Amino acid sequence: MSDVISFDPYALPPEEIEEPPVSLWAALRKIGPGIVLAGTIVGSGELLLTTKLGADEGYTFLWLILFSCVVKVFVQTELGRYAISSGRPTLGAIDDLPGIRLGRRFVALLISVICAATIERLDPFRELKGMRVLLDYHLDSLIVGLLVFWMCWVTWTTRSTTRSIESGQSERTQSGAHWLAWWWLIMMLSTIFQLGAMTGTIGQALNLTFPSFSLQVASAVKGISPALAEAIVGRPEYPWAVLTCLTTIALLWRGDYRRIEIVTTALVVSVTLLTVTAALSLPFTNFPIHWPKAIDGLIPRIPEGLESIAAAFAVFGITGVGATELFYYPYWCLEKGYARSTGRRDDSEAWARRAKGWIRVMNLDAWVSMIVFTVSTISFYFMGAAVLNPQDLHPEKKDMIETLSRMFVIFGAWTRPLFLVGAAAVLFKTLYLSSAGNGRLAADFLGLAKFARYEKPEQRARMIHWLSISIPVIAVTLFLAFKEPASMVVIGGFGQALTLPMISAATIYFRYKKLDRRLTPPLFLDICLWVALVLITLVAGYALRDQIMKLISPPVAKAAVTML
Repeated sequence: MSDVISFDPYALPPEEIEEPPVSLWAALRKIGPGIVLAGTIVGSGELLLTTKLGADEGYTFLWLILFSCVVKVFVQTELGRYAISSGRPTLGAIDDLPGIRLGRRFVALLISVICAATIERLDPFRELKGMRVLLDYHLDSLIVGLLVFWMCWVTWTTRSTTRSIESGQSERTQSGAHWLAWWWLIMMLSTIFQLGAMTGTIGQALNLTFPSFSLQVASAVKGISPALAEAIVGRPEYPWAVLTCLTTIALLWRGDYRRIEIVTTALVVSVTLLTVTAALSLPFTNFPIHWPKAIDGLIPRIPEGLESIAAAFAVFGITGVGATELFYYPYWCLEKGYARSTGRRDDSEAWARRAKGWIRVMNLDAWVSMIVFTVSTISFYFMGAAVLNPQDLHPEKKDMIETLSRMFVIFGAWTRPLFLVGAAAVLFKTLYLSSAGNGRLAADFLGLAKFARYEKPEQRARMIHWLSISIPVIAVTLFLAFKEPASMVVIGGFGQALTLPMISAATIYFRYKKLDRRLTPPLFLDICLWVALVLITLVAGYALRDQIMKLISPPVAKAAVTML
């Protein structure tokens, strides 16, 4: 790991300056961040929610899937443009925005809420004697959360005071990070529910492929803990979920960008080919794509009274470039070397020429990846609408993967194990890349919020390393607590849908207030950026209104809506 942490991918040394490629072939050889992003995108949203939406509603929301895949790319490319010109990653740029700043103590409240929600749901803790006594005497998760809050408050207050006195920094320097950076933290915590869903769904897929493994594990632990053995028999995906977590940690242990790009490219190409081949083969089965209905699904409409409307807008938050991917993309662009090859910004014509050239490469990278993930997403949606919907099959709960596997049984029984392993690979790829991306953003956040100080590149690299490998552990813990993959994906998708207008608005600010005028995009791209902001805000507003109405509706009304 020492050779990885000794290199600073965010530095802009003059000796690394490189002229941009001129030919299309040379430029294609320089793409990569978008492929890494496509690896993150084609995951739980596409395999689980998109397919489920097609199974539940047929072709009705085809327009929303296409819109989601295309419209957010304009925001993505503008963030990439600013990252190349400034050399700053996403959270670093956001911290320069005007607005309210929040300090350290804010995180203690978040941790207490998370601990309260998680501990309350963890069945294994209830089997422990000490925890059972606590629960029997009503010292429930709220008390635990308050205790965690108090300990965090004391620890960070002491640490803050000590550092402030020792360094002589002013109170303004200790004021914390921009509120949008804190909002990113909240969104990231909600999207870890998605990673938990992926972990559990991988477990389901592998258990269906190798069902004897969990039984052997249950038999081995029965003498040590009968309750644990019983839990494994009831939910045989648990051992596979834990094994998935450990495998992810092993791959992330040396997670430099080059390795991430190579692994992702291989997985994206293989998964995309498998999915597209399956969708193109539907005309030769008993479940061909119904093209008149598919064409009708291109007309924007939102059916009244459908329970799946919330899931549809969660799909909008997840499919295509979601909010998390918009945060990731500048980091991957910087680690690929686009900004490093451009050099530190100055007033010379040479710098402007290099910047424009590498921005062209970045645009090519973004739109190539858009084609890849759009084709994959539409293929998943067609499989759900054409195969599962006519059979009235609805993927949900612990039978989700079993139901999804029936999409491929139409090609022959031999395809079922292939699908299960492929589904596990799709989700594992996203779990792996999301952990790597979130680790980078979390390390930046800790620095901005004054929880950590990076005086050397090695310190930042080590922080990224440990944060990245901790995320799979949190994800598997959430799955063990909540157990329901589809609901967990909806939670994460809803958090992303609400964040999209915020990051889009921040991108508008970067475009008009921070971007070097020599790099101003064409008028057409400016118009598309504004259209993306308006439409993303409208969709997010609709989703928020829908959820609020569900929360404030009387129970009778909610039951009536469910019956519809």
